[in-house]
Amino acid sequence: MRNLSLVLFLTACAGGDAPPENLTEEAPDATETVADAPSEDNLTSEQIATEMESSLDRSTQACDDFYQFACGGWLEKTELPADKARYTRSFTSIYDRNQEFLKDILVKAAEDPGDDEGMKKVGAVYGSCMDEAAVEKAGTDPLKPLLAQVDGITDLKSLSKTWGAMGNINVGSPLGASVFADFKDPDLNIMHMGQDGLGLPDRDYYLELDDDGKAMLADYQAHIVKMLVLAGASEESATTDAAAIVDFETKLATVHVARAELRDPEKNYHRIERAGAKALFTNLDLDAFFEGVGYDVQTISVERPEVYEATDKLLGETDIEVLKAYTRWHVVDMASNSLDKGFVDQNFAFYGKRLRGQQELRPRWKRCVSLTQGHLGDVLAQLYVDKKFAGSSKEKADEMILDIEHAFEKGLPELTWMDKATQERAVEKVGTLKNKIGYPKKWRDFSKLDVETGGHFDKSIALRRHTSKYWLDKVGNPVDKDEWFMSASDVNAYYNPLNNEMAFPAGILQPPFFHKDYPAALNYGAIGMVMGHELTHGFDDSGAKFAPDGKMVEWWAPEATEKFEAKTACVEKQYSGFEVLPGVNLNGKLTLGENIADLGGIKETHVAYQMWVEKHEAEAEMNGFSGEQQLFVAFAQGWCTLMTDEMLKERVATDSHSNAKWRVNGPLMNLPAFGDAFECEVGSAMRPVEDEICAVW
Repeated sequence: MRNLSLVLFLTACAGGDAPPENLTEEAPDATETVADAPSEDNLTSEQIATEMESSLDRSTQACDDFYQFACGGWLEKTELPADKARYTRSFTSIYDRNQEFLKDILVKAAEDPGDDEGMKKVGAVYGSCMDEAAVEKAGTDPLKPLLAQVDGITDLKSLSKTWGAMGNINVGSPLGASVFADFKDPDLNIMHMGQDGLGLPDRDYYLELDDDGKAMLADYQAHIVKMLVLAGASEESATTDAAAIVDFETKLATVHVARAELRDPEKNYHRIERAGAKALFTNLDLDAFFEGVGYDVQTISVERPEVYEATDKLLGETDIEVLKAYTRWHVVDMASNSLDKGFVDQNFAFYGKRLRGQQELRPRWKRCVSLTQGHLGDVLAQLYVDKKFAGSSKEKADEMILDIEHAFEKGLPELTWMDKATQERAVEKVGTLKNKIGYPKKWRDFSKLDVETGGHFDKSIALRRHTSKYWLDKVGNPVDKDEWFMSASDVNAYYNPLNNEMAFPAGILQPPFFHKDYPAALNYGAIGMVMGHELTHGFDDSGAKFAPDGKMVEWWAPEATEKFEAKTACVEKQYSGFEVLPGVNLNGKLTLGENIADLGGIKETHVAYQMWVEKHEAEAEMNGFSGEQQLFVAFAQGWCTLMTDEMLKERVATDSHSNAKWRVNGPLMNLPAFGDAFECEVGSAMRPVEDEICAVW
């Protein structure tokens, strides 16, 4: 969790193609030019066929490795950009076009915003971010007031207050907090608190390390030394502090719950309010913490109370000077990308190059677009939607979603493990599912955001405070059911169980996921799979615990739950056997929900396409593929991905999604219809024997 920023309990199809603003590998970019990518206007059948064929590897048999068959040509001809650790054929090409479009808006806004208040704000943010000379001239001066607050810490009470205040600008601490709906009362926003405060991506980076892991931890410690020296510390004191910080974070990691264990919403929900949360601490002062936050928060659920109790014990055993050094480091870490070149380069040297294998820092304009869009997305999205989202796209997307929902319902009677009463409840949940297409009914209000004064650092802090205030204002108040949790220009989609809703931003409704001129098979294979994926999240191992009204209650028959868990255990075991690098396997428990959604999504979109053919007619062959085969190729080509080994290792440890190869091969090898379509022999790699097939929905 990120301190006092939204970490919504929702599931997204892309698996985080745009990480938080403070990371150097924020989002992918395409190596192909916009001219090489599919046109957003009219497409001919020849263009569509050529684009598909160019990504294929005809030397590989479809029944041996469909991912390689569908993506091998693209993987062979494409180079991973030096400024990227991850690059995907679909998300990246769309993201690249979007960023170029937003850049044009922001350059004009920075130069001459006119009278529009929104344009003035985005222009001010982007313009100050791009003013590198002013950033260099300011040096470390903007950081000094924050470091002075850390220097003022004298005991655990003042530490608690400082952590609360620093949380408003996303400085990491052991107290993570987010604001979203109550699991038991989804009409009410509450604060959810949980474990946080590690400088490395996951607890596993600190615990039970092999030689490579020990080297990474040592390099992290060396990175802290360099950053603290840049912030004004002596080499000697920075070296001493860095060792103490890593030791403290290692101890903190030992009391954290493994990431895979945090997927169970029932175990993560403890509505104990402010009084109950206070009772977990004898050393840390929660009242002082909320005094620092500036909000008298009372409605609280604590993710894992035992973690906070163990954390409090650790705080009581740790010297206050160590805790001050730890806090100072996390202030510097938060601020690094808003400071001068020395900080930016060192931050990239570790988090970008060492941790993720990224060879070059992204150009400044791309980082500035990401910063502006991340905090002021709705201002830009209004212009984006006007230019990039045609009304016909929404109509066709609405039609496809209804087809996917009907396909899901059609498959329920075939599930021998589910009793009829639970099937009827599942139909009810689909029937009450809300679909959000393109963009929200109303845009977020930024009228109270002040970014007219100060330099780049000051504006970045103002943006963080404004975002935190936006969410904190919601605590104890009704949930806005019309709110979106992604920008309309985002290349992603999500399912939110607390509102039983799916959202598909305009950003993803573009080629190669979707186009008005595509054969139906391609649209169903690409965006249709995404739709089925998000729908199935309502019935994965987490989503299934939420009723149609969004409440976390037991709404299944007990015998159906038992059989469901047996089905999901098959998926967990199977995916845990998939190797992504020599000696590195997927974590089937961490990725279980996404894998269930992938398996269900491809099945549902395949059935929906068959229903479409029945209403219309069979589509013409393309590149020798029938319409049904085209669907599977389009699905697979949506996930063609290049990634550094370092980044892949990180995502195996932290990402709830499987890697690209197994997001393709895993679902297809478990779908007999795929084996039929490509005439795969039973026992081949892509068509295991019946006893080895895993299927939930």
